[in-house]
Amino acid sequence: MDFVNRSIKRQLAAMVVGALVLLSATLLIISYLYMKEELTRAADSKVKSDLLTGEAVINAMYPGPWEIRGDKLYKGDQLINENYRLVDYIAGLTKDTCTIFMGDTRVATTVIKDGKRAVGTKVADNVKKVVLDQGEMYVGPAMVVDKPYQTAYKPIKDDSGKTIGIFYMGVPKEEFDQAVKKKFAFLAFICFMVLLSVALAVRFLTGRIILKPVEELLKGVQSMQSGNLNYRVAVKGGNELAKLAEGFNQMAQTLHKLIYQLAQYSSTLASQSQEMAASAQQIGAMVEEITSNTTQVAATAQQGSAAAGFAVEQVEKVEENAQRGNDAVRQAVEKMATIQQSVQGTADSIGILNQRCQSIGQIIEVIKNIAEQTNLLALNAAIEAARAGESGRGFAVVAEEVRKLAEQSARAAEDITDLIQRVQRRATEAVKDMGSSAREVNEGVDIVNQAGESLTVIIEQVTEMSRMIKEIANGIYITTQNTQQLASSSDQINASIQHLATSSQSVAQLAQDMQQTVEEFKL
Repeated sequence: MDFVNRSIKRQLAAMVVGALVLLSATLLIISYLYMKEELTRAADSKVKSDLLTGEAVINAMYPGPWEIRGDKLYKGDQLINENYRLVDYIAGLTKDTCTIFMGDTRVATTVIKDGKRAVGTKVADNVKKVVLDQGEMYVGPAMVVDKPYQTAYKPIKDDSGKTIGIFYMGVPKEEFDQAVKKKFAFLAFICFMVLLSVALAVRFLTGRIILKPVEELLKGVQSMQSGNLNYRVAVKGGNELAKLAEGFNQMAQTLHKLIYQLAQYSSTLASQSQEMAASAQQIGAMVEEITSNTTQVAATAQQGSAAAGFAVEQVEKVEENAQRGNDAVRQAVEKMATIQQSVQGTADSIGILNQRCQSIGQIIEVIKNIAEQTNLLALNAAIEAARAGESGRGFAVVAEEVRKLAEQSARAAEDITDLIQRVQRRATEAVKDMGSSAREVNEGVDIVNQAGESLTVIIEQVTEMSRMIKEIANGIYITTQNTQQLASSSDQINASIQHLATSSQSVAQLAQDMQQTVEEFKL
């Protein structure tokens, strides 16, 4: 985590140094192995060459074949056992250790063990197998008196070709390793100096090529973070950092346009939301007024419906009374027929009856007038019904007039009944007097029949008027129901408009908050 939290400059330096260290370590290891291998080859070549040199020296100093005499090794006539002058001379000449074996045992050597020449010690088993058993030369690492050496062994053969001993030349591995270490230390020093130079060069170049543009981008980001959208990064070159800087500038430009448009939109949204909220409040007030008016209309319609119902009841009473009058007239006709048969000869009574019948005609005329007025009132009631949606008070007036006409019809019926009774009494008198005239009686019958027909017409008209008033009452009832539904819908609309007004105010507040946020940017 500490590495992640460091600056890019330190991270790059750490990565470059790490890469260079890894590369240098790899090169050093490879160089060490290569150098060790080359030095090993050189050592092998040297000891092999020194072995040949030593062999030539021996042949020159002691000519003759190798042979074993008893338990001694000879070269020509010269005894080799403990011949230290020979091995010391060869060792001094080659700077190597030198040993001559008889069989696998050292008989003359420069190798020291415990402060003494290692005479009588044995050759290593791996060397013995190659040189003594197989009769071949051995060149390579070997243990010499329990110490590692880089060696060369050559079999010593007698005239018959039998291997009777070994000639050895070798260099201590310690000296060889010291040489390798010295060269490796020198190489490591060179690598360190190269590594240091490369690290300084990389740091300088990364500072100029990479870190400086990155710092410019960081300044741009920090400036944008503080709300300044006018900062632009200088674009140099065509590498990835230059493209990144160009992308940053384009992003800043796009963000500048976006924030500017957002400011415009938020301002427009705020004003429109406020206007919408005000309009919603106005509409809500209008809906409340409509609801109030609708409630009043519903109440008035209910009153009109009640008045229409009352008018229906009154008209039904008038119809019932007219029916009774019609029945009475029919009975009067029957009585007049009886009178006609009874009072054929009563002329005076017939005259009086004629006068009474004339009075009946006047009453019938009144009934006709009433019928005409009733018809007119029915027309007025239809007109009022057409206007029932605005006001139902006209039905009260019509109902009152119908009631009055009904009372007049009742009184006229009573008058007719009274007259009929008088006619009956006069008919009796006419029968007694026998002075009536059949013709006048017939006229009276005709008049009574006409009165009955008039009452029938009145009954039909009153029945029609009752039907029309019932239809009006039904229409008022439907209007009342629709008005109540309209009032309920108006309440729902008002609630929705109130919710819309609240939402508009919330949107306006959000737009204002957005404007405040946008104002934090420098456009």
